Amino acid sequence: MAHLRGPGRVVIEDDVYIGPNCVIAAAHARTIKIGTGAVIGALSAITADVPPHALIRSAPPEQVAAVRQPLATAGSYQEFLRGLAPLAGKGKENCVHCNATD
Repeated sequence: MAHLRGPGRVVIEDDVYIGPNCVIAAAHARTIKIGTGAVIGALSAITADVPPHALIRSAPPEQVAAVRQPLATAGSYQEFLRGLAPLAGKGKENCVHCNATD
């Protein structure tokens, strides 16, 4: 996590998974909140709030699915994948669980 232009604040709620090599940057006197059950993909740069139960991908970071089973509490990766719900207008090509196998 990084703070730019003085201290900011980062609030990480329960059951959040933050992938490797992510940067969460809160600028001066600003608070960034990562919502309950959110999943942030590897190499993401987060500079704004992340809604609860959101899957955020990198390049560019954007929400592509809703998380119904948080990765932090899932019994398996497949259980997490089955719990993803693609967002309207994002298409199945952006949803990793649509072609997942058990």
